[in-house]
Amino acid sequence: MALDTQGILAAVTIAMYIPFLFVSIRLVMKYGMSRGDGWVLLLVFSIIRVLGGALLVAAEDITPANISLYIGGYALESSGLSPLLLCTLGLLHSMFQTPDGFSRYNRQFRLLQILGMVALILTITGISNETSSSSSSSGNVMRRAGVILFCALYIILVGICVHVWTQVGFVMRYRKQLLKAISIALSIPGHSDALQASCPRSLGFVLDNRNHRAQH
Repeated sequence: MALDTQGILAAVTIAMYIPFLFVSIRLVMKYGMSRGDGWVLLLVFSIIRVLGGALLVAAEDITPANISLYIGGYALESSGLSPLLLCTLGLLHSMFQTPDGFSRYNRQFRLLQILGMVALILTITGISNETSSSSSSSGNVMRRAGVILFCALYIILVGICVHVWTQVGFVMRYRKQLLKAISIALSIPGHSDALQASCPRSLGFVLDNRNHRAQH
């Protein structure tokens, strides 16, 4: 069966994130697991996006429709956003590190990490529940709540980045280039696309659309 719009987007996602996958592998190998926590999360994000796209492409090709592949693909797309935002959060946290290695605002950043994990759990649980007719309504609510929390976390990250720029004189010299990279990453459409990807269409709509195409 030919790919629909969602399948084509999944195939494009695979092509886009494979280069990021190799770049993130090189960064993790360069900085190590202990010094490059943010880069490790970037690697996890790239792996998840590639796997999620592969599952959605496979779901479009297999007949009859395999709901488990759709659930896995959409769940990975949504969960992939969590390590991306947490990676950005970890890199921003390093901006507040003193020359002697002491990190400030540990409690505040820990709460933001918990926020990201709660959003992840709500989104994945909501996507899974949408396949059940008895709990599809609550699943949709949970998924939307997770997306709202992801959006809130993204807005907070932008606010932290702006705050760091107002205090850029206190940032260690070698971290200023990293701050510029974070600012560019937050401003380009990549994060907006990721936020949009965390809100997939309902599985019922996807399956109905597939059945309609199969009949024609």
